[in-house]
This record gives sequence, C-alpha cells and structure tokens, in this order.
Amino acid sequence: MYDCERPFMDNAACHFRGVVSVSMPINNVDINQCDGNSPLSAFSSSHHCDLASTECVPTPKQGFRRGAYRCYCKSNFYHPDVDLQFGQTYYEGELIEKAHAESLLSGQRLHDFRCLPCREGCERCIRDESCYLQYGLMLRSLILCFQSFCSTIVVILIIVVFVLRKKRIFATSMWIMLETILVGALFLYQTVIIRYFEPSVTTCMLEPWFRGLGFAICYGAITLKIYRILAEFQTRKAHRVCVRDKDLLKYLMGIITVVIGYLLAWTAVMIDNMSDGYSIVTHEQTPTGLKYVICRALWWDYVTEVGEMLFLLFAVVLTIKIRNARSDCFHEKETLTWSIYVEGLVSLLMYSIRHVVWSNLQPDYIYLLYFIRCQCTVTVILFFIFAPKLWYHARPPEMVDYQSGRQLSSCGDVRDHVPEAMKLHEAIASNGDVDFSDINLADMDPEDIRTELRRVYTQLQILKNITMRKGNPHISRRRGGRKGTHRRFSLQTFHHRHKHYTDQEVTEVSKTPEDSTASLDGVVTAAGDNASIKQIEEAASTSKEGSSK
Repeated sequence: MYDCERPFMDNAACHFRGVVSVSMPINNVDINQCDGNSPLSAFSSSHHCDLASTECVPTPKQGFRRGAYRCYCKSNFYHPDVDLQFGQTYYEGELIEKAHAESLLSGQRLHDFRCLPCREGCERCIRDESCYLQYGLMLRSLILCFQSFCSTIVVILIIVVFVLRKKRIFATSMWIMLETILVGALFLYQTVIIRYFEPSVTTCMLEPWFRGLGFAICYGAITLKIYRILAEFQTRKAHRVCVRDKDLLKYLMGIITVVIGYLLAWTAVMIDNMSDGYSIVTHEQTPTGLKYVICRALWWDYVTEVGEMLFLLFAVVLTIKIRNARSDCFHEKETLTWSIYVEGLVSLLMYSIRHVVWSNLQPDYIYLLYFIRCQCTVTVILFFIFAPKLWYHARPPEMVDYQSGRQLSSCGDVRDHVPEAMKLHEAIASNGDVDFSDINLADMDPEDIRTELRRVYTQLQILKNITMRKGNPHISRRRGGRKGTHRRFSLQTFHHRHKHYTDQEVTEVSKTPEDSTASLDGVVTAAGDNASIKQIEEAASTSKEGSSK
C-alpha cells in the first residue's frame, strides 16, 4: 500500500485547512531493475548482475519487491554450479540481492555470481568441456600407419617393375602401363593420409586433386590395357592389329589433361567463392550436440562422382566385349576385368552411403569408411594385377622349348603370337600333320608365319639334296654339286676340260620363289633349327647305309 498525505492551507488567511490523504495498493506492481534506458524509473539499472558474463532479464508477476530478475549467462559462458540443476544457465535475483546485503554488512564480497567462459570455438556449453568431438587418435593412427605401409609397398613395386621390365612377363604386359597403374595407386593412397588431419581449406583443396589424378592415372591405364586387348581381338584384317605403347600413352595423357582442366576449373571457382566469404569448411553436429569440422559438400562433388561412374561404365562395356577373347597364362584379361568390377561396385556403395546416412556418422566412422574403400579397391586391384606376375616370375610357368620342340607344360594358352608359332612349328616338325583348327592364324604375326615357311622350305631343300645323293653316289656332299675330282695333278686338267652341261643341269638346285627372295634368311633360320635338320640328315644317312648294304 502506498500512502500519500499532503496538507492544504487557506491562501487568504494563511490558516491550516486540513490534510489530503491518498492510499494506493502497489503490491502487484512490478518494478524493472534491469532497464537502464528509462531515466524516469527510480529502480533503473539497480540490479547486481555481472555485466561481463551475464545479462539481466526481469521476471514478471513478482510484485513490488527487489530481486525480481534473473542473471542469465551469455552465449559464450556457462553456469559453474552445475550441481544445483543440470543445464541451469542463470542466477536468481533474490539470491543476488541477499548476498549483496550480506556483503555490505560484512564488508567483503562473498559471491561473484559470474559465469565461466567456454572453451575456444564454442558458442554454447553447459560445463568445462570441449564442444567439439574428440577424434579417436588410436584408430586414426593405425589407419595412417597401414596406409603409409601400403604406399611404401607401391614404391617398392615401382622399382621392381622397372628392374624387371625386360622380363617376358612384364614386357608382354606393357611395363610402362604397369608403372602408370602403380603411380595412380600411390596417389589414391594419399587421399586417406590427407584425411587423417583435421579438415581445413588446404586439405579440402588437396584431397580432390589426389583423388582425381589417381583415378585418371590408375583406372585410365587399366581401361587402355583392356582397349588394347579388344583392338587385337576384334580385328578383321589378315594381320594382327598391334596398338603401340606410345599410342596408349598418348590416350592416357589426353585423359589426364581433361581431368587436370576440370580440377583447375573447380579450384578457380572455390578460390573465387572464398574471396566472397564462402568457406569450403563447415561445422556439423552430432546427435549429442558435439560439433566437428568437415569439408562442405558441393555440387562439384556430384559431377565428379557421375563422371567416375560413367568412365567405369565405359570400361565395363569394354570388358563385356572381350569376354570371349583368348586369355594368357597370367590371366591378365580376367584381372583387369575384375579390377573394373570391384572399383565400380565399391564406389557405387560408397556414394550411396555418403548421400543417405553421411550426416549421422561421426568423423572417425567417415574416416574408417574411406580407408575401407581404399583397401577394397586399390589394394585388391594391385593384388589382382601384380600378384600373378610376381608369382610367375619367381616360379615361371613351363613353356614350349623352341630348340627341341618338347612340350614342357600345358601352359600354351597365351594371348600373344609366340605360342601359336610354337604350335605351328611343333606340328610341322613332329610328323607333318597340321591341324589348323587348333592354330589361330589370326593371332599370329605375319613375320612369324613367314619365318616358319622359310624354315619349312629350307628343310625341304635339305631333304631333297639328301634324297638326290642317296641314289647318286657320284654327287658330292659339298656345295657345288659334283663329287670332287681326284687329287692327282694329271686328272685335274682333264676334268676341267671335259665339263658337261648336263652335269650342271643334274646338280643344279632348284629354288622356290620364297628361297629366291629370302634365301639368306632361310639359311639363318635353318641354323636356328639344327635339331630338326640333324634328325632328318641322320635318318637319311641311316636309310642310305641300309640300302648300300
């Protein structure tokens, strides 16, 4: 109740006339001790909140009394007395006013009623804890060590392939393309190593570069190797089409150039957006309220993913076309095909997870998924491609012996032209019965066919000479036709004077058109097949001795 009494006087006689009394109930009138902008209020800015860490908020319907306000903690501060009430972010005004009165009586400040600052980077917090999610260092360290180990193995493989580049296993598989696959795999391994560090502008810009270049180099080389098999398999010409290594390198450089241009455009757009205040790094929040830093998902990522899947789809089409192509002992066609299939399936699954449940996963789980993807694709592909080659190099498969014609193993199903030439040579040298259904002339090189024909012509000529000498003992074995004359001086002149044209006609060796054009090659080739020639000569000599007896 507010009472106001005021006397009034008679102005003419200056006599006291009486008292005016007014009584007003103000128990339900609220006072605002927080409002500091009202100069007409006697209670303005009379609160005792700490201005540095709290802000005063009036409490309505408290009546005409002190302490009708609360001191709330500011956004970057938290209430230190968390035991009073979980999540409490304010101090009661009545408690503050009471403590203030006690401090005036005692002469010392008993309580500060302040809020404590949150840790750096936190906008809101409820206790002295980090508002950012703490990374699992043990898991990340193990992944980093394993990725570093895999990268070291790839570097060792690069050196090994270069040292063994002249070996048949690596030479027939285009060792330059094998080196290219390893370089691309090394780039892909670095993407997981980059993700080990906390996302920043630098890491978010580097990771797409390593991913794009690694994918283009590694799977571009694999696709071009498949294309080479297809080009040799689908040829309709009389001779085999051989795609040169330098042509494949040109195609690969074209693929890499396109990817570099795309990445340069992406980098330019990102730098331009960052100059306008757009950051490539963003903050996400877990269901428990903890924040973590992640690279922002961009529309460019969708374009990159679609481009990768289209490229892999093109490679799958090539693998379907070569499904009936002849395979080799090292099963390179199958390993290349499965490499494309594995990358396509794992990438499709990874992109589906990324766009469906990515926002609900913690950074450690995301990092683990990238690691699993890298191991299921790059490591498995390298095992498919290089494990058989290294195994066959340590324990080479037995092939056909060129010199003796012995079949050492059943491993003759090789893609290149050498086994077909060996099959033809075996069939001719063994018994002369050639089954052309087992020999694919389309897979043979024209030069090998020509060499084999020269070898056959040479053997026929030698057999002809042996047969001719068998029934004509006067014919000499030496080159020149006739048997050598007697060594007496008196007979040499006689023989030189009485040479007959018919003798020259008998001893003249007829030549085939193939021998006339490449007689020297035929002789050289025949020398390389001494085993077969010696067998023919020995058989002829044996038959000759038997007839003479």
